[in-house]
Amino acid sequence: MGETGGHGVERCKSKRVIKAIVYGNTASYLGKKLENDHTHEWTVFVRPYHNEDPAKFIRKVQFKLHDSYANPTRVVEKPPYEVTETGWGEFEVQIRIYFVDVNEKPRVIKAIVYGNTASYLGKKLENDHTHEWTVFVRPYHNEDPAKFIRKVQFKLHDSYANPTRVVEKPPYEVTETGWGEFEVQIRIYFVDVNEKPITAFHYLRLFHPQATLPNGKMIVAAEYYDEIVFQEPTVTMYKALVGSEGRKCDPKRFYTDFVHVRKRTLEMITNARTEIGKEIDDLRDSLKEAHKLIQKYRAEVESLEAAATNPPTVSFSVGDGKPE
Repeated sequence: MGETGGHGVERCKSKRVIKAIVYGNTASYLGKKLENDHTHEWTVFVRPYHNEDPAKFIRKVQFKLHDSYANPTRVVEKPPYEVTETGWGEFEVQIRIYFVDVNEKPRVIKAIVYGNTASYLGKKLENDHTHEWTVFVRPYHNEDPAKFIRKVQFKLHDSYANPTRVVEKPPYEVTETGWGEFEVQIRIYFVDVNEKPITAFHYLRLFHPQATLPNGKMIVAAEYYDEIVFQEPTVTMYKALVGSEGRKCDPKRFYTDFVHVRKRTLEMITNARTEIGKEIDDLRDSLKEAHKLIQKYRAEVESLEAAATNPPTVSFSVGDGKPE
């Protein structure tokens, strides 16, 4: 299929390793035509020829399908490396195989939750402040964030005294009072100064969304899940990240059911893809009809042009004038 190679990477000299693979597709007739005119179900794949674990040398496989498919570029990051779809036509699939580099540091992902809580004070203070709020950054999992986070900087509204607040140990949060909503800049610094800090923006909420506490009191809780992706971190940072691995998330630590939010978001994405697929199918049908109409008009034009170029001949017969 091809040879691998590259510049700027230390490689084993005079060593060649051959891995046998099988790639292609299977297909079966559905038995009837679907609403989108699809008649077959097919699976395109890459598999090892020998009985071995391909994940030991293949990092991921990218399949580039026909542009008529929703999300035509499909990436499969673990075996089996295959994509199953339905369709009605044949087309060329581009297959790109990415390999594992044993010297490559794995990608590390740290899940965090940032946002704010707020509660009504019950009365207006002398400075017109009506709410107490807390803006924060917390780890999603039960782990010590100080093992990989050095400090968090919160940039508040300029109307606050000392609007740039730096928190150097957990909990990474700032509590204040106020009367209005505004955008807070959150900058996270890591234990290795060679790792660039990341910045997030959160719009401080005072009135919604609301959550109910066990004692029945209402509180505003605006929480957002996000992930920090460390791609090829430094050695120091990698050790800090791996050393901070904690237990799974305790949903009770947050007011937001992030599992439900994730499920609902995935459903919305799936529904959107389905709708896009339907629109693509409708557009394909319209193109088919337009093509048929063009062919019809083209045939009619060619017929008229032929008639104009070659007019029919008229012949006359002359009799002797005698009545029969």
